[in-house]
Amino acid sequence: LFGPRSAGGIGLNLLRLPIGATDNSVNYSLGHLTYDDHEYDYNLDHFSTANDDAYYIPLIRQILEINPHVHFLASPWTAPLWLKTDSSSRGAGTLQDSSQTYDVYAEYLLKYVQHYRSRGINIRHMTVQNE
Repeated sequence: LFGPRSAGGIGLNLLRLPIGATDNSVNYSLGHLTYDDHEYDYNLDHFSTANDDAYYIPLIRQILEINPHVHFLASPWTAPLWLKTDSSSRGAGTLQDSSQTYDVYAEYLLKYVQHYRSRGINIRHMTVQNE
């Protein structure tokens, strides 16, 4: 897919990456939903991308070996539930309307970008919500 057409690929050069779980995830339990599923962790002390390190990062590196010019767009499916108005449901609620929530969510997204950058993957584009 990512290789040049001359080598049998189709030359894809933009890849959307999930920030945390997606509609297609196989595990929606806490610890697998977002990068910080610890309630009220406003300092993001439990922020972890360990699942990405095990699965996404190696695959992305393979893609970059094929096409080092791929651009990455990242999009979250949900904010950490404890930042939402309905903290009991993955598909409901919105961000709580407070400056603390907005600041923490911004820091959460920044940590994601910084983590990927530290692994040699530059997130060039981002949406703040999937749908």
